[in-house]
Amino acid sequence: MAFDVKNLAMINLTIQIFLVILLSYAAFLAKKLDLQKHCKIIRIAVLLQIAAIGVVMLPSMLGYIENGAPGVLFNTEILFTTPWEYW
Repeated sequence: MAFDVKNLAMINLTIQIFLVILLSYAAFLAKKLDLQKHCKIIRIAVLLQIAAIGVVMLPSMLGYIENGAPGVLFNTEILFTTPWEYW
């Protein structure tokens, strides 16, 4: 099932908002010194974030790099020229 880019962005935004709420609750638990629950919540949040990166952000980044976007990561033309040569 293919997702529309806007739907995928909204799903990612929803996950990120959920993670902010989850991490705020984890901080509250840490302040109350309930560290077992705090650690469990942090583990869940890290796994959710890794999943969001792998499913949403990484394919987008790879597509951006494949299309030859100028100045992205390992573009040797930009890395090995002086500013006055490039401009």
